[in-house]
Amino acid sequence: MPHFAAYQKFRDTFASDLPKYWTVISLLDDPKEITERIAGSDLVISNSLHGLIVTDAYDVPSIGLHPDVKIKGDGFKFGDNFNFRGAPIAGPFDLKDILSRPSDFSGTPAETPSEKTIQQLVKAFPFR
Repeated sequence: MPHFAAYQKFRDTFASDLPKYWTVISLLDDPKEITERIAGSDLVISNSLHGLIVTDAYDVPSIGLHPDVKIKGDGFKFGDNFNFRGAPIAGPFDLKDILSRPSDFSGTPAETPSEKTIQQLVKAFPFR
């Protein structure tokens, strides 16, 4: 699941090299369809933070992917998400490495946040 800014380059570069049982999810598709495809996955490989957050919501293990194009921002939001999820996301990895040795890679599921973390989030939420 490439970031929407990387989708076309990803398809152009890797579509013919992907195993037949892999599915490339476009984040520009229908949100319900995207969510169903993520929820039905055994593993998600992505450089989209929103995509990785949805994998956590559905307890789908995930792997971070190096972006092959410039993605806006400096990555601090990924760090914030990793701190909240209780377990770092494996990677980011280069897709060429994953394709050459797929059995070497497994994803990490999120852990349930502590009650303290949840209370801090509720306290910080500005619209309560």
